[in-house]
Formats: sequence, structure tokens, C-alpha cells
Amino acid sequence: MEGCSTPVEHQDILLEVVLQEGDKALQTLALVCSKFYNLVTSERFRRKAHFLWLDSVVTWRRFSSTYQQDFRRMYVLETCRQCKEVYKNCIPGYVGRRRGELQAFYSEDSHPGFCSDLCQLCAGLGE
Repeated sequence: MEGCSTPVEHQDILLEVVLQEGDKALQTLALVCSKFYNLVTSERFRRKAHFLWLDSVVTWRRFSSTYQQDFRRMYVLETCRQCKEVYKNCIPGYVGRRRGELQAFYSEDSHPGFCSDLCQLCAGLGE
């Protein structure tokens, strides 16, 4: 990838790296050069990676179109009210780290505005 260019075939390579390594690869790639940063932080790139991942963990044809409309959706980036870290809010929906790996399915947000139950507890708003 001489000169840190990002032609389409290089974008596909970066996409494959993100799908194989998970979200941590986004941060690593973003540090390489400004062109990589601009690419991997773009909504278009993140959306493509997310739906490729999502389609690798769910067999959508098994579900109704209503289910697909409700749960085959893009995550939202939010900032935790406690730790101020940016996190993926996938609720309602599926959560995972890399291609083919499913961590969980969430239908309700048990800690709205927080990245975790722990941060909600630390803010004094938990159970």
C-alpha cells in the first residue's frame, strides 16, 4: 500500500482486516495515516463492515421482513455519560466483535446512556 493510497482494492483489504480482527482494527488502521483514518472512520465504511459482519452471524431468510426491519440495522455511536468513552449502541440488535462471532442479542437497553451496567452503577443510577 505504497504512499498510503486507498484505491478500491485496498479498501477491500482494509474491510477484510476489520472483519477478521474486529473493532480494534479500526483504531489501529486509523493511526497508520490520514487517508486510512478518513476511510475507516467514514459512515460508509463502518456501515459496510457492520452489515457484512451482521450477515455473517444471522441467517436473515429464516426471519420475517418485520423482524429484519427491526433488527438488521446499523448501530449508533454514543458517548457514555460516566466514562465518556464512545461505544456502539446496538439496541435492539446483535452484538459481536469479528466476522462470524456473535456475542449477544439485545432487545432492551438496561443501561440507557451508559456503555455498561458498571458505568451506570458508578454514576449512582443503577440498582
